[in-house]
Amino acid sequence: MSSLRNNVKLIGHLGIDPEYKRLESGREVIRFRLATTVNYRDKNNEWQSNTQWHNIVCWGALSQRIQNNLHKGSYIAL
Repeated sequence: MSSLRNNVKLIGHLGIDPEYKRLESGREVIRFRLATTVNYRDKNNEWQSNTQWHNIVCWGALSQRIQNNLHKGSYIAL
């Protein structure tokens, strides 16, 4: 059973500009908030929208790429 892993695909927009830091240890980290929205029709056939916010943390080379390419409002898939 050790081969089972949790996988999540998040597709949405950045809610803030990513916050990049280089730690005292030299490691790089970046944090940002990602908004994912689901639109659906309720039982009265009216459109509803549900937005969830996710706090994302990335390390190393990925944090550098995010810092150079993404900003508030960017549409991404993780």
